[in-house]
Parts: sequence; structure tokens; C-alpha cells
Amino acid sequence: MCRSFGHAGFAGYYLRLAGLCFLRRGYSNLINKMEYPIARKDFSYVDKFHGVELFDVYRWLEDPNADETQIFIEKQNKISRKFIEEGSDRYRIEKKLTKLWNYPKYSCPTKHGDYYYFYVNTGLQNHNVLFQQKHLVDEPKVFLDPNTWSEDGTIALSQKSFSEDGTYMAYGISENGSDWLKIKIRNVISGGDLKETLEKVKFSEISWTLDNKGFFYAKYDQDESADGAEVKQNENQKLYYHYVGKQQNEDILVAEFPEEPSWRMNRKAMY
Repeated sequence: MCRSFGHAGFAGYYLRLAGLCFLRRGYSNLINKMEYPIARKDFSYVDKFHGVELFDVYRWLEDPNADETQIFIEKQNKISRKFIEEGSDRYRIEKKLTKLWNYPKYSCPTKHGDYYYFYVNTGLQNHNVLFQQKHLVDEPKVFLDPNTWSEDGTIALSQKSFSEDGTYMAYGISENGSDWLKIKIRNVISGGDLKETLEKVKFSEISWTLDNKGFFYAKYDQDESADGAEVKQNENQKLYYHYVGKQQNEDILVAEFPEEPSWRMNRKAMY
């Protein structure tokens, strides 16, 4: 039987919620006495939708790297962090949630080719570990462990896709919560990765063809940012086909729509 399963990263989410759960009546007066930073309104940004002009007065806050945005964030943190950290209930709730979340979690096995695969999290691991076994009664072995990619857990497995015969697994890696991916390909028999790495991948699925020779994916020509704080719009997504064993510069351009730069492509190999 499969046990309740979830991504361990959610544990951090619930622990952060603990900082918001200790508000009491006495604290409300403290908030009112705080001098909250005021964000200025900038009426120079105007969007027009269906003939109606709308002011986007806080557009300047969408640039997280701007000096003015950083100053505003610093002022907010100066108030909020002091308030949250002084709440004694926060640590009690955090300890309780940590204890509740600390139990082994398993996913149901799925079969690809000759092997079964399933996820395991021992309790508080940043990422679930992918296991492989030939038969359900065999001792499973670690096939992919994202926890080894970074000490702080900021490098994560974002997706995976097996070839039709189960010989290969293509998987996407993201850093710092970024939408940009790097795609690698793992040989399921040897457990090793092939030499090629596909970069500048974003908002893309991995769709294998039935002949197991390669897969479709989408990428942008723009330089990627892996800090997780990118806000500018990406344009001109292109659909490519990658042959296993070849380098990315040899990939075949399948489709692009330069006249519609904001379009994104959802792709699925159909037969």
C-alpha cells in the first residue's frame, strides 16, 4: 500500500506559516504603532486593455534588483522580522510542525521498461529520492538523489520523462526556484548521465518519440537567469528535437512563431 506522499519542500512552507500563526489580540496594537513603509505611486506606467487605459502605479516594484525596490524590502523586513522573531509561540508551532512532518513518505511505483521507480523521503529531506528496482520484491537502489546536488537544497529536480522503452530518463534541473531548466539524460542500466546537457530550456515538457531516438523540447535564445528572481518576459520560444547522444547545437528546429513572440508551445508526440 502506498503511504501519504508529498514533496518535502512543503515542510518549509508550513514552518514559515508558523510565523503567521501566533498573532494575538495584544499584538494588533503593536502593529498599529509601527511606521509602515509607504510605496510611492508612479503614474508613468500605463497599459491599455480593450480601449481602457489603466495605471500600473507599482510597476517599479516588479524589478527586484532595483535600488528603490531593495530599500523598500529592507524597510519591510526591518519591521516584520523583528515582530515575527519576538513571538514565542512561533518556535513552539515550528517544533510541533517539524515533529508532525517527520515521517517516511513513499510514492506508488510506476514501471518504465524493465524497471520500477518510486520516490522516498525519510522525513525532512529537502527533496524526494528516486529509487529503482527490477522486481517489486527486489532490494531497491537509489537511482537519482537531488539532495546531493546542493547542501542547501536550492537545486531541484523539476521534471522527468522516460523513453518509450525505458532505456533513458531525461530530467530537468532548476536552481533557486527558477523556471529555467537544464535537461540531462540518464542511462537506466548504467545509472550514468550522457555527455550532453540542454540549456536555456523554459516552460517546456519533454516528449519522447516512439523510436526512443530522441525527444521534443522548447527553449529560448535569451540568456537564462538561475537566481529565481527574473521578471522580464521571455519571447520567441522555439520547438526543437534532440537526438540522444548528440550535442544541443545539433538539435533540429521544428517550429517557431516570430510573428507571435509571446506564444508558448505545449507539445506531445502523437501517433
